[in-house]
Amino acid sequence: MKFNILLILTFLLFGCNTGKNTQTSEQTACNTIGIVKDFSKLDGCKLLIETEKGILLKANELPQGSFLTAGAKIRFDYEKMPEAMSICMREKMIIRITCLEAMAD
Repeated sequence: MKFNILLILTFLLFGCNTGKNTQTSEQTACNTIGIVKDFSKLDGCKLLIETEKGILLKANELPQGSFLTAGAKIRFDYEKMPEAMSICMREKMIIRITCLEAMAD
């Protein structure tokens, strides 16, 4: 009886651990390079990020304590926000920035 209880407790404590790290260094690294551009002359646009491939992204959410300035070269990662809406109509997608680093010119 004691053995069965010990066995059950062991499975409960260690049974869900797969031993795999679900977050890789690739997921936490800032892998995309872009330049912040001022589109404030267009309704609802303000600052957009242009990637090296020429894709315009509108950052709807930034990491806490960070900000974007026009002309800044940045390295970043992001998640698409398909539920978000914008009146800008210049961006390809609206994003949540998950990683943000300033780059030297």
